[in-house]
Amino acid sequence: MALVGQGLQLDPQHKGLATFKTKIMRHAKANIEAQRVAELLKQAEQQLAAVQLTTPAGDNALEFYQAVLSLDPNNTQAKAGLPEIAHRYVRLAQTRCAAGDLKGALLRKRLDAGGRVV
Repeated sequence: MALVGQGLQLDPQHKGLATFKTKIMRHAKANIEAQRVAELLKQAEQQLAAVQLTTPAGDNALEFYQAVLSLDPNNTQAKAGLPEIAHRYVRLAQTRCAAGDLKGALLRKRLDAGGRVV
């Protein structure tokens, strides 16, 4: 990149160098975004495993998947993660219901009535 910059200092109107610089910058930005997406997906999976599905605020699976989708709206892993959160809540509610936990039963009722993550 330094050589391209030096070339443009010598000839600021050089179209080939200007185009090449633009391509390099675009590629660098794409790499940074790809790294960020990978980092966010890793955090989402960690929070999913830790059952931090929608809380605490700012550090939960839902928010990490949403952040991925804001950068990459077609990311299949993040798209699959959202319904997985809902399924986890259903399984948690079922487990609590089976154990006779009234709070769990209320959560299950709310989920059955259409409470959704996605």
